[in-house]
Order: sequence, then C-alpha cells, then structure tokens
Amino acid sequence: GVVIMAKDAGGSRIIEVIESGDMPRGGLKIEPAELAMLKKWINEGASFDAQDRSASLTSLAPGVTTAALPTVKLTRATGNETISFSNDIAPILVKNCIGCHGLGRRSSGRLNMNTFQGLLRGGESGPPVVPGRPAESLIIKKLKGTGGGMQMPANADPLPANVIAKIEKWIQEGVRFDAPNAGQPLTEVVTLAKAIGATHEELSVDREKLAMSNWKLGMPGIEVNSKQTKNFLIVGNYAEGTLVEYGAIAEQVAGKVTSILKGPANKPIIKGRMTLFVFKQRYDYSEFGKMVEKRTLPREWRGHWRYSIVDAYGAMIPPRGEEYQLGPLVGQQLAAVSLAGFKKVPDWFTEGVARVVASRLGTDDPRVKKWDAGLSRVRGLMAKPDDFLTGKLGPEDRFIAAYGFAKFLMADSARFNSLIFQLRQGTEFPAAFSAAFGGSPAQAAEFWAKKLR
Repeated sequence: GVVIMAKDAGGSRIIEVIESGDMPRGGLKIEPAELAMLKKWINEGASFDAQDRSASLTSLAPGVTTAALPTVKLTRATGNETISFSNDIAPILVKNCIGCHGLGRRSSGRLNMNTFQGLLRGGESGPPVVPGRPAESLIIKKLKGTGGGMQMPANADPLPANVIAKIEKWIQEGVRFDAPNAGQPLTEVVTLAKAIGATHEELSVDREKLAMSNWKLGMPGIEVNSKQTKNFLIVGNYAEGTLVEYGAIAEQVAGKVTSILKGPANKPIIKGRMTLFVFKQRYDYSEFGKMVEKRTLPREWRGHWRYSIVDAYGAMIPPRGEEYQLGPLVGQQLAAVSLAGFKKVPDWFTEGVARVVASRLGTDDPRVKKWDAGLSRVRGLMAKPDDFLTGKLGPEDRFIAAYGFAKFLMADSARFNSLIFQLRQGTEFPAAFSAAFGGSPAQAAEFWAKKLR
C-alpha cells in the first residue's frame, strides 16, 4: 500500500513500522532525531526538491553509505552457559519455526533456520539474533508481537513466556553453539542431544524403534523377528530360536571383547545396546546397504558396522559352513563400535584394533588368515610407513595395514591399556595416543617399519 501519506506522519506506513520496531531489521536502528526529522518532512507535505523523481535515493545522497546488515559469527559454547542450544533452544525452533523457515520450498522471508548456520546467516531482514542483546533481536520481537506484522509463530498460539525467556537468556549469553556441526539439520541436533542425555534403557528403546524402521526400509514386506539380550538387539529374517542362538554367541563374544578392551564389567559394553542385523542372503544384505545407507556394499563383504551416538549396529550374513566364523565377525563389529564412541578416534585405529580383536577370537578364521597373508603385500605398496594413515592406500589395503600396525601397538599391553584408559576418561585420541606411546601415530609407524626390517 501507500508508504507515505503527505501531511500525515501518524497515518504513514513507514512511520508505523519504525515505531512498532518492525523496521529496520537485523539490528539496525533509526535514531530518535532521525525519526523526528522524517515525521516533520512528512507533516510538511513530503515535498520532493530534486529534479529526477526516478533517481535512486543513493544517487540523491552520494555521501551516505548504505548500512550493511550485521553478521553473526559462530561462537562455541564454553560449558558454563545456563541455556544449551542443543537441549533447550533447538527443540523450540524445530517444533515452532522450521516448518515455515527451513522445510518449505521457499523459506518465509528467505530465513532458513533448518541449520544453525542458516539461523546466523538470517534472511531478508538480516540475522534474527543479536548476541548479548535479546531486546534488539528480531526473533524476540516477533515472538512477543512487538516487531510489527504477524506475531510468531504464524497461525499458532504465542509461545509461553517461560519459553521466550529461555531464548532471551540464550541470546544474552552470546548465542553459543554446543552441537558438533553447525551445518547439521536441527532435527538431527535435537535427536543427538536426546541420545547423549538418555539412559541406557531409554536409548535402547529409541534404537529398537530405529532398527525396525530401518528393517522396513531395507526389507519391505519381509517378516522380521527380534530378540534382546544384555548387550544386543538381534534383528533378522530367521526363526526366533536361531536369533536366540546368535544372541548367546554374541554375549559370549561381548565378555571377551570387554576383557581385551578393558571395559568395565558392571556396565553395558555399548550404551543403548548394539543392534545386530542378520540376513539370510547376500541379496538381502545388499538391499539393506542400498536402501538404508544409500551405498553399494562391496561384493566381498559379509558384514560391516555403523556407529553414531544415535545409532549403533552391525549388519551381517551369518556364515554357512567354514567360509568364516560368526564369533570373530561379531567381535570385530562390537570392538569397532566400542572404540568409535571415544573422542576423535580415527577409522584406521577403530578398524585395525577391531580386526586384531577378531584375530584373537578366531586364529583359524579364514578372514584372519587372509589379512595375515596380505600384510607383506600391503607393506610393499607403501612408500612411507604412514601411508595407511594418510589415505594413500585403497580402503581394504589400508585396513590390512592398520591391522598389522594395531597388532604392533597391542603387543605392548601396558601402553595400549594406558591409551584405552585415557580414551575412557574422555581424552581425545591424539593426546591420549601421544601420552601412551610417547609420540604421534606417524612416529609410531616409523618405529613399526624399522621393527619389520
């Protein structure tokens, strides 16, 4: 509509949006003296004293620069905040905001709040948050209905005062981020935070639901049974009796893995239990990879593992005959998932140690014999002892080398146990490795290579 009503400042839309706080946005402001001047000009008739009415305002005021919308930089949480973005703020945004600002084809106001990065970037009005200044933050104005236009959330009841107060407090404390990845969808941030804060049984319930959902996605229409043990949820297209048998084998293996990795005997080896998907045919296993993991599993694979804080599972085809052994395969997957839960543990260490665990559970396992036979060939492929650390080998050759290196590390049980102890205490892998072995993995690999000469 009409923005300026000549001789009627009070009836002019431009004055209305300024006085309501709706404009300007993004933390910009019009000073009282400037607003008074604007009102006076309108009340005096809003006269135009230049020559070209089609000229841009910037050309009429060449000495004035256009105010840039502010930018908000990502600031990591210190742990001393009273409000957590992951636990307190992200669930509010997911429930009330991202339906219009993130999940639609075109986010309202071009404000995409589906990720924390999008929230900081803002939309047409700039960032909706001004760190340390909740009263100046557009999101607070909109939630309270003081920012002009429609009160947010749109077409819904206003948020309770205590909920808005949480957002205000978070802004006051600096708009700090406490999740791993600022580009991660907020729905995943919320799910991750829930899993971290859950008890063993609570996480077990959530993982069971996720396991059944993944089975339906990968194996639609195929009947499934499941059995729960102390440390596992066994899921597969086998009779219940067979799953009970697999569960018993898995529990025997769990005790041995706990001993090798010095796990606490009075706690579950995996918080929330580990799911073991068992498939009758190679085709079933392959379809699971395509539908659930969106990838083609290598034809030679008979099992693999996946870990996130939200989920933890192994997927496998139980052996037929003597092609390989079930116990070492389960042990490899369980050990890998256990190690992957520590801080900043590299995949070469996770897989290398997991294969050593498998070798200790089945020295005569055909897969173990194949790894041992391939060690000399793989060492010949490496120009430098740390090539497997830096990704200069193919995936399988890299992990065979990691297996050999892990055997070398684990032979020094005192140092290896010290490393595992520090990882269990929450120390990040690089620092824990250096403290236990007196140097970096690359330096240890140099020593390993000399021992092999």
